[in-house]
Amino acid sequence: MKRTTLQWWEDLGTFLRHPGETPPETVSEDLRALVYRDLTVDVAKLVTKSVIAFALAGLAVVSVCPQLGVGPFFGDSAVAQELAHVLHSGGALACATLCGALFVGLGTVLSVVALRRAELRWAYRRRTSAAVIVAITGLVALALFGGESDGTERFFWLVGAMVSAALVMEVLGRWRLPTAARRPAPVLPS
Repeated sequence: MKRTTLQWWEDLGTFLRHPGETPPETVSEDLRALVYRDLTVDVAKLVTKSVIAFALAGLAVVSVCPQLGVGPFFGDSAVAQELAHVLHSGGALACATLCGALFVGLGTVLSVVALRRAELRWAYRRRTSAAVIVAITGLVALALFGGESDGTERFFWLVGAMVSAALVMEVLGRWRLPTAARRPAPVLPS
């Protein structure tokens, strides 16, 4: 047993004394470029993908929202009345919370599915601020496109939106990212 340990120790010493071969410089440069490309995130592309995902989510939500009257369930149809009854059964505040959660949650799902791993890692590490920014941006967009509601309804819409964005980001981030990628980014000395 001791002889094997000594042999291993001698092999390690031999390995450390001999420098070995290094790969050609072009291979090293190509490998560095490949790793850099895979790890860097183009924030403009990430935002573009997210805006497209949220536009699709907005169209999906608007198409089934009976209050807006623009989808296949608009007007006085039985489907529109039943859907409005279900959405408003908890009251206006519950409806606002559900609408915010539905819009931002669906948009976040579509966005996360479209992101590369490096982009998802970048967004996951900033998930709290991303959820707040997405929810506030969605509320501002809703107001710009003519959505009318009082301050209390807006507040509950915002809460539903932030909670759903955070939950979706957490669940899908844990599902799509390995544990090591979910850790906080290391702080490099300057």
